[in-house]
Amino acid sequence: MVHDGDGGFYLGAAAALVATRDEGLKPLSFRPYAGFAKRLSDAATIDVGIVHNRYSSYSAINGGGSYTEAYVGIAGRHVSGRLYLSPAYFRRDAPTLYMELNGHLGLARNWTLVGHAGRLTFLKDRPESYAGDATDWRLGLRRRLGRADLDVAWTGQDGQHGAEGALVIALAFTL
Repeated sequence: MVHDGDGGFYLGAAAALVATRDEGLKPLSFRPYAGFAKRLSDAATIDVGIVHNRYSSYSAINGGGSYTEAYVGIAGRHVSGRLYLSPAYFRRDAPTLYMELNGHLGLARNWTLVGHAGRLTFLKDRPESYAGDATDWRLGLRRRLGRADLDVAWTGQDGQHGAEGALVIALAFTL
């Protein structure tokens, strides 16, 4: 859900559910956000804002958790990048910087190749219970289905304990 206001201001939220083996559909995450976007040219837009990320106990995060980030980015026709700064990544005194690069390429009507690469860096000594700096990626195919997007992607993370990957199938609705 997104509301684009006059003058470039926007407000929105994203929610995700997970299908559990024993309990059916359960809440996974909720992300309210607000920001401001300004077109610099026909090919570039600058974007600044804030997002709060909350994860339930059904996520891979032990017991769930949350953090808030401020961001700044620039978007082109097919590529965008953002820098996120969080003063307290899941716990106090754990400031992080996250950098991401995203791209998309239209293949045919309603079909898009999508890609993502990101890097999380702790700005102070990381807490002992954290794995440390990490790189994440996603490469997939998106199919537009009316007001919904179906994504099938290989996604993964490379951190202190080696690389992990998984096939993810997601369905996102636009209200």
